[in-house]
Amino acid sequence: MKTRVIAFLLILFVLSLSLVPAALAQTGGEESPVGTPETPVNGPALRLDTPVTVELAGTTPVNLSYKTAGGETVSISVRSLEAEGILDPTVSVMDANGATLASNDDHRTDRTDLTPRDSLIESLDLPAAGRYTIQVAGVDATVTGNVEVLISSASSQSEPAPGPSLDTAQGQAELQGKDINISDTVPPDKPYTTTFPASEGDVITITVKATDNQLDPKVSLLDSTGAELANNDDHDSTDSSLGPYDSQILNFTIPKTDTYTVSISGFAGIGGTFDLTIGSGGGGTNNTNPTPSPLNPTQAPAEDRQFINGTVAAGDTYKYDLQAQAGDVYTITVQSTTQDFDPKVSIYLGDTYIIDNDDYGSSDSTLQSTDARIYNWIFQEDGKYELDITGYQSTAGSFNLIIDRVATGAPTGTPSDQVELGSIQSGDTYSYDFDAEEGDWVTITVRTLTNGFDPYLSLLDADGTVLLNNDDNGSGYGDYAYYDSLIRNYYISSSGTYTIEVTSVGDTGGSFGVTISTLRPS
Repeated sequence: MKTRVIAFLLILFVLSLSLVPAALAQTGGEESPVGTPETPVNGPALRLDTPVTVELAGTTPVNLSYKTAGGETVSISVRSLEAEGILDPTVSVMDANGATLASNDDHRTDRTDLTPRDSLIESLDLPAAGRYTIQVAGVDATVTGNVEVLISSASSQSEPAPGPSLDTAQGQAELQGKDINISDTVPPDKPYTTTFPASEGDVITITVKATDNQLDPKVSLLDSTGAELANNDDHDSTDSSLGPYDSQILNFTIPKTDTYTVSISGFAGIGGTFDLTIGSGGGGTNNTNPTPSPLNPTQAPAEDRQFINGTVAAGDTYKYDLQAQAGDVYTITVQSTTQDFDPKVSIYLGDTYIIDNDDYGSSDSTLQSTDARIYNWIFQEDGKYELDITGYQSTAGSFNLIIDRVATGAPTGTPSDQVELGSIQSGDTYSYDFDAEEGDWVTITVRTLTNGFDPYLSLLDADGTVLLNNDDNGSGYGDYAYYDSLIRNYYISSSGTYTIEVTSVGDTGGSFGVTISTLRPS
């Protein structure tokens, strides 16, 4: 009897071995895994010509986002950063409705910077404005490694069209006595540039006015290293001589004596003629990144400002000590002055994490989409706080750190919360009115309850004026996601009825929760 049992067990063992290769074939080699698809991991937002490193874990897709004004043609490459032959990445692009526009596994081009298994989507048209999803994944479920994702314009290799360069003596004389005026043309798919010298402390205003019916100019100011110090697409001044799409950098304070470059590009690569004026501005502080204005004025009076230039190496942390008291209200901004640097700012008290921000998601035209800002933070206790500045994905570069103490004596403690539920279809607007009293500090959050829905939040006064807005809160603080929206500690200067509006980014709709948190002086 014992012999028969042993024989039976041996037969079962042999049969189980024969099934192993079939099971392995479902997950290894070039085959796609079977079963329930993995839940995508949300990765960072992409911007043109700025490579982002992404870790791929097996076949779990990573969703990155790219926001465009539409009418754009781009190329997307996914390059393995591991030894050749280890990673086999794929890339797909989806529109706001989830429809796949293009995908690629192996690029099969003559690009020498890509290995045969790297992926490439070339000359993809993005006709509609909104947010697109770039999904990256690996083919082999057993392999983990890093890839570099790069989205670039089809015209990104074009050289700028040089304009006149003003010699030092002429430039100084012009800026000290009268405006510099240039009339010229932005060529198609190329920026126009001109240089001028300026001294530390000079305050200048740069205005670009289109003189035809096709140019929509964007103006940037760069120093001699090529770092962008300020930019503007559509001005917000009251100058009636400017069209709605003309550009202006207003009252910029020159940080150091140097030769500066004005770069003018046309929206969607469309060129045209313009008048450029570089003139002496009025007095004032450096407005490289002022406290948000005019969309989001803080009515509490500004107490002081600290302006620090710093640099952080890859993988390192720049630290700055800030002495604050309970009830102090600060806005802390980190603006990159190096083209590919994506800063993140965090606040600590001792070893205790307080809050952070990576990308500040408002429509403030003085900020790049990847600059960081902690807006109107109310400190809860006295102490010496530490501001830590790092680079996202270990990027390195230089930055301006602007520390504004906008108020003192604000109420501390736990706010009172009011929660509302809402939902919208694509293209709709959700509105909700609430009452607030003078002296209140109001925080509004919109937390999505629908997968793939990206809310956009605005706060309006009784006259319908937009006071503040936010797309992505850009922080790991709290229990909301990166793409949820947040307006923090808006100071109510006048009692009355205020309106919350929620719209969607792209052609999406969904459900969400709105929380109104109010700190009221006792």
